Amino acid sequence: MNDRPCNPDTQEHRDGLALVELIFGAGGVITLTQDELAARLGLWSELGRGMRSTDIRRFHRARNHVRDRTDSGLPCCGFVLHYRKDGPRSVLALVDPSGDLGDHADAAIGSLLGWATRERQHHAENARQVETFQALAAHAHARGDQYGQRMCITASVELERYGTVSPVTMAELVTWAQSLA
Repeated sequence: MNDRPCNPDTQEHRDGLALVELIFGAGGVITLTQDELAARLGLWSELGRGMRSTDIRRFHRARNHVRDRTDSGLPCCGFVLHYRKDGPRSVLALVDPSGDLGDHADAAIGSLLGWATRERQHHAENARQVETFQALAAHAHARGDQYGQRMCITASVELERYGTVSPVTMAELVTWAQSLA
């Protein structure tokens, strides 16, 4: 947490409020480069001879100011700012500091957490199944079964690449496996 006090009479505060309004207007999350964000906020540095560039330092001060707190501990600009880099872009998201998300949001969060758990399990199962397909492909190759080898390799590649095996490949794989049983 930032220990700097919030001072609403500064340019930083006005820039911070403009940043909150920009993110809020974008639905609460915005992904742009720092240059793009500074330009959208109108943060320019005059270079002389009619030239200017985005003022990244001023953007950083505005972003950091949004994190400042009032004496009562509330966010200075009304929202908590979550910030992370995503390659050359910055992802900024606003969070309501009251913590009162409501029943619909609590249900959605529970659904999301359940889905994330299932996705992790699914990923682990897929990794094991890819190994099984590769072992079966080696078995088919050793038997001289080019069709079985091709089907197992195809299924392995599809599962690794797309997280699933196409219905056509699955049907052919099942037919091949049943012929072995």
